[in-house]
Parts: sequence; structure tokens; C-alpha cells
Amino acid sequence: MGKCYKFKSYYSNRGYLSNVKTWAYNSKSSKTNIWRIDGGIDGTENSITLRDRTNRYGMMLYGKDRVRFYWNRYLKKNKASFYVVNGLAGKGVSLMPTKKKNYFLKNSSHMYRGST
Repeated sequence: MGKCYKFKSYYSNRGYLSNVKTWAYNSKSSKTNIWRIDGGIDGTENSITLRDRTNRYGMMLYGKDRVRFYWNRYLKKNKASFYVVNGLAGKGVSLMPTKKKNYFLKNSSHMYRGST
């Protein structure tokens, strides 16, 4: 906890999890792609919250499977905590919101907007 990481897309040609105009996308060109992992702010055991490395904003669920980045003071506890599970594709990790069990964040690239 408290360390910074880059989250690479399962499809290596799509880049890293990035903040693109407050939306979470996989992007090759965005400079905002390093995330600090903190304990889940809702207090759920074994959950995490992703924040930028300067601790100004964090990732929060928006809909069933999309996320946006919000200033920390606007993060809602039940929407900003995620479980890290074994990757659904057989490798890596997948993120499952603590609020919506059996839903997972989907892979979307800024240049391929809307595709999975």
C-alpha cells in the first residue's frame, strides 16, 4: 500500500490506464498514468482505492463498468473502493468494485472509444 504503479492493458498495443479528460482510458500518450494504491476508503477488507501520485484525485465508479477521476473531497466511499482479483483473461489483475460484485472494469482505449 502507498506505492505507485502503472497498469498495462491486456492488449499491449493500447498502453496504460490513464486519466484522459477525467475518464479512465487506456492510452499510449497520456502522461497521467501512474497510480498510488491505498487501502479502500470504505473500510472493506482487502479493498483498494487508486489515486494519482500527487494525491489530488482518485478513481471512482461511474455506471456499472466505467470509472472517472474526481477530486478526493468528492470521492464517495462506496464507489471508490475496488477488489483486485486474478485477471479474467488468465493473466494480470482485474478490478471489481466493492459495491457491485461480479461486475468488472472493462478495457477501453481512448483511440478506440467504446470498444472492449
